[in-house]
Amino acid sequence: MKKSSRNDPKTKVGTLECKGDYAGVRLFGEAYDEFHALDPKTDELSVKKLRTISRYFERFVALGPTSLNEKMFKKQSRIKIGGTEVMIWEFKAWQFRIYGVIGEYEGQRCFLGTACDPDKKKDKADPAKLRKAAEEYLRITNG
Repeated sequence: MKKSSRNDPKTKVGTLECKGDYAGVRLFGEAYDEFHALDPKTDELSVKKLRTISRYFERFVALGPTSLNEKMFKKQSRIKIGGTEVMIWEFKAWQFRIYGVIGEYEGQRCFLGTACDPDKKKDKADPAKLRKAAEEYLRITNG
């Protein structure tokens, strides 16, 4: 997967982590920070998280969401914010979660990762994280 440069969380520009025939994956804010914080770590769990999520990104961009089962990538919830309803999806591996939305960005279909739970403890997603993912997505797409 192509390495990317740091994004500025105050702008709309996210980091394109990878791109394929089906879509791209862009990470913003805490999703970017937590994903890239795994890279320098050498403990076994961090390495597993990074490698697994990276493989899922590559599969998603090449073949789309139907190529991943629910243990890899799944619909979480529809969140309504100010009259706009947003479907939140999650990539997941080894208790590491990246939440975001599948949508258009700069003319390309993308998964826009906008929130992260780096050490999820419960089976059910944290509603505050899902809301944050939706709010950040709307901020990015609406300016």
